[in-house]
Amino acid sequence: MAAGLSAVGVAGAEPMHDTRAVLTRRKAAGLSGGMQFTYRNPARSTDPARALAGARARSCSMSSAGPAQPCQRPVNRPGPPGGGAIKDRGA
Repeated sequence: MAAGLSAVGVAGAEPMHDTRAVLTRRKAAGLSGGMQFTYRNPARSTDPARALAGARARSCSMSSAGPAQPCQRPVNRPGPPGGGAIKDRGA
């Protein structure tokens, strides 16, 4: 937090099957928004072991770009579980 992070977390490195299904549907519908890291290969993006063999945990950190703002996602364009894209790295 001293480095300016707003939140830090650690989770298991299990594949995120539900998120993969959502990403695949959104990609097919043209809703990737140019996010190549996440949408180019949803199977890889949702399985930390594909990025780092033997991964047992992943970490996530967030920093604020300014004052908190409410989500402005249109009702007819739902996002993945959790409300946004996360770039996972095995740890």
